Amino acid sequence: MTPSHRTLVQLLSLLLLVAPLAPPLAAASAWQEETPADRGPDQREDIAERLAAFDDLVKQIHKQREPDAAPAVSMLDGFLSDFESLGPLDRVSMVESLGKALEVKRIYENEDGEPQVQLYYATVVALGEMGPECVKPLSEALGRKAFQKLPGMLVAMAESLGQAAHLSAFKPLNKLLSHKDLEVFAAAARALGQLQGMSEKERKDLFKRLLKDLAGFRSKVDDDPEDVDAYQNWGIVSGALLDAMTNLAGHEEKTLAGWEAWWDAHRKKTWE
Repeated sequence: MTPSHRTLVQLLSLLLLVAPLAPPLAAASAWQEETPADRGPDQREDIAERLAAFDDLVKQIHKQREPDAAPAVSMLDGFLSDFESLGPLDRVSMVESLGKALEVKRIYENEDGEPQVQLYYATVVALGEMGPECVKPLSEALGRKAFQKLPGMLVAMAESLGQAAHLSAFKPLNKLLSHKDLEVFAAAARALGQLQGMSEKERKDLFKRLLKDLAGFRSKVDDDPEDVDAYQNWGIVSGALLDAMTNLAGHEEKTLAGWEAWWDAHRKKTWE
């Protein structure tokens, strides 16, 4: 976990302030390649016991209308502290356990009508710190009906998929570019720009799409200077689109006009 990353408890506090698949394939072999020689023993009994306790807490939370998610969130914070030192099989088990926490059919609301998503939000953030194997459970969670009406959760999932930066997240993130909520759209665009391993054609095709979107949002601002909604929408999406295009192109421009000129000059050239 990076030094600048907030703990899950801090992130949960932020959420409360602003609140309005099968097991991973080839996970053990993928992580085995990155396992330091001095990493501790795998399939640790203490890890198995903690994951079992977490699973029990999750089952209780899934059934409660106003659950106390704090104990489970605290366990997630502990899991992140241990994750880098785990062997590949324990890592697989941890990601699998966290993925099951997102297998929920219904999100209950409290007396104030606020969705009780503390556990799910914290789980999504934690998975984003756990490498490419988080893509499968997060992608599956994106498709669950329980989360479809919660843009904040979809944004968090997109951000975690972007942090994982694995190309297998392309399809679910690309689908979010059609989402009606612009915060979700912006998060998906920025996350797509973070993915590693795209071919040059894939990068160019995505860049062209995002440049078109950027131009579309800007034209609405220019067409009617008094359109407050157009200005607000531009503010939501422009930064994310510019960031994504910069990452895809390996080049930076500050304005739509600059990017249009750059694209005209480089679309047929080989990109680094």
